[in-house]
Amino acid sequence: MSITITGGYSGDSTGGVHGSTGINSPTPEQAQNFADGIKGQNKSDLLDMLKNGNLKGWEKDAVINELAAQAKKEKQDAQAANGTGGAGGAGGADGSGDDSDEIKKLLKKLMSGHISEDDKSKLAGLLNTSTSELDKLAKGGEGSGGNSDIQGG
Repeated sequence: MSITITGGYSGDSTGGVHGSTGINSPTPEQAQNFADGIKGQNKSDLLDMLKNGNLKGWEKDAVINELAAQAKKEKQDAQAANGTGGAGGAGGADGSGDDSDEIKKLLKKLMSGHISEDDKSKLAGLLNTSTSELDKLAKGGEGSGGNSDIQGG
């Protein structure tokens, strides 16, 4: 008897099932060890990991989650140091308490090569990095993006 699992539940700390056969799914221990291993790495190293493209889907998700967690912590630290509302001009995102979902969404758009210049600027603000650093991640062209920024979300 053969069982094939499709879909899965993402956002779970075990990594969930990402793919139709589950071949790229880690054990809960592997996922936790990977997440622990990247925790606290600097932003540049994490972005390089994404840029290199040698990561499995669940590993990319873990790196994106770590980037989002670090950005959230940086924003909270800056707000605590400067009072509320003084953190970095993230293009209108200051009103939301947690930008993690927005960061994840924008990083995935960037990596697919289908991100607008406005979204790239917003992501740079959320991650407190430069758009030129983000350009190194983009797959779909190393210029302004042209008409590639029209994509369903």
